[in-house]
Amino acid sequence: MSKEEIVTLPIKHISKTEGERSFDGTVIKETSDYKLVKPRRVFFVQMVKFAPGKSFKDYTDCYDAVDIELKKKYGKTRCEMDCHEIITFATLGRHDMVALWDAPDLETFQRVVTVIASAPCTYGSTETQTAITCLAHPPK
Repeated sequence: MSKEEIVTLPIKHISKTEGERSFDGTVIKETSDYKLVKPRRVFFVQMVKFAPGKSFKDYTDCYDAVDIELKKKYGKTRCEMDCHEIITFATLGRHDMVALWDAPDLETFQRVVTVIASAPCTYGSTETQTAITCLAHPPK
């Protein structure tokens, strides 16, 4: 059996407090054009639709409310729970925003997303998908 190949994924998380953090994963398939990688952490794709009259400011303010609620329930903020929003895109079409999150496990993310969907965060609705692999394209 060959040794597992570990590669760095083409995404980074940049935190004000922790600095830059890279992600890695195990190669599960490779061709000349790409490597199919299973990330070591769990990634989630969150699709957000704002309620009428709500704006991006409401969504940003929501995180303050989320951290307060998480602190009450679990004694930690989302970052202290090691659950991070890596990048967010404003989009046109069916959803208003798409965010990529990472967490140590599904249970931790479910705690965070449950609070996001609760009363303090009435910005609209959200749908979340779990990402299971990532394509890493080699440099040309």
